[in-house]
Amino acid sequence: MDRQTASRVATSAENGRFVLCDVPSPGSVILQAGIGPDSSDRFETDVPASGFLRRDVYLGDETATAVDTGSGIQDPAPPASRVRTGRGRLVGSVIAADGGWPLPGARVGVVNGGYTQTNARGQWVLTGAPSGTRVLEVRAPGYLSVHRVVDIVDGAGPVHVTLPRLAAVLDTLRVVARSRSPLALSGFEERRRTSGAGRFLTAEDIERRRLWDTSQLFDYIPGLRRSRSETGEDVFLMASAFGEGCVPTVFINGQVFQNLAGPDLDVMIEPRHIAAMEVYRATQVPPQFQVGMSGCGSIVVWTKK
Repeated sequence: MDRQTASRVATSAENGRFVLCDVPSPGSVILQAGIGPDSSDRFETDVPASGFLRRDVYLGDETATAVDTGSGIQDPAPPASRVRTGRGRLVGSVIAADGGWPLPGARVGVVNGGYTQTNARGQWVLTGAPSGTRVLEVRAPGYLSVHRVVDIVDGAGPVHVTLPRLAAVLDTLRVVARSRSPLALSGFEERRRTSGAGRFLTAEDIERRRLWDTSQLFDYIPGLRRSRSETGEDVFLMASAFGEGCVPTVFINGQVFQNLAGPDLDVMIEPRHIAAMEVYRATQVPPQFQVGMSGCGSIVVWTKK
């Protein structure tokens, strides 16, 4: 069965108003507006059962600047990242869902743009952001990342974000180590010596790159490429057994995670906590790291404890 996504295009009138008809209700749609070099981000919004939704979309200018994300070790060199900037300014706060206390050190920024960090009171100020309707990404260690549609315009009010804790997920990854670590029990060394397929990274390989985020490792691995989902999430794709791009399954100490976005992996595990990593293309995956008939590859992560 082929999955098809219907699309609708409308042209705004002289007063800037537009109407889109025959959209799902209830349901969700992905919107984007643009004229010439100015555009909004692509963002998802829900249409109520009544079938009527009013949503203002703001256009703004942006400048894309190439930034070197490498660490001096190019094997192979990762592609240059393009960071979107502008003259926009936005303020807000970040709190924890369980307890409501402020979260210091959370990263806040426009998707594919620059970012800032919250202070001790959980407050943040984002400057130099592209103006218009954008997708704000907020993440902090130990919490699920949140994407929020925001309007970066003059006079915009503060944006308050609540992050849910990853406790339920992290509990499944917590290993009570007695005499042997998860890596020692994993069979990693045996597969590295005998498999003849896949790419294997040790803790030393990872530490040499001095990376901030775990997902940055994928920029160095042949066969993986960075992309954006329709909702603006940062994902990594590899070629499936059928030749199309697909999101690989992630195993963390044997726990399975599918369709995991890069930012979510980053808040779950920091590079310094990784003991080893295995990356398999679709045709290389060992039986224990295959999930059904996904037809995609797998990324296997082992932590130090």
